[in-house]
Amino acid sequence: MYAIRRHASRLALLTALLPAAACQGPGPPPPTRICLALLARKLPAAQVIEVAGADRRTEIRYRAQDADGTTSAGSFSCRFEASESGHLRLRSAALDGRPLLPAELTVMNADLLLEDLHRTASAEGHAVE
Repeated sequence: MYAIRRHASRLALLTALLPAAACQGPGPPPPTRICLALLARKLPAAQVIEVAGADRRTEIRYRAQDADGTTSAGSFSCRFEASESGHLRLRSAALDGRPLLPAELTVMNADLLLEDLHRTASAEGHAVE
């Protein structure tokens, strides 16, 4: 099981946007990077406490400050599957145990698909705006 412990500031989470998260490279596996980027989109002020992942599943424990100033802990989990093209597709996600709405999953998967298309076009030398 892949597990890391670290603290991250809001800036570190915001720099983990989907384009960077979906690409291969050093660091955690792509499902973990994508899940971190999705958490940053849902809760930009969240501070990551712990990340654990195995295969295509990722579990993130985080801390966030509520509107009234109190700090609370929570979790965000993601489960991925391979699409027909071999790229990752978000199968399910839950914030503090509550599943994300199908519409939210659709939007997140559309973003992943657009990133895949952008990467493929760039790799083939096509102009991408």
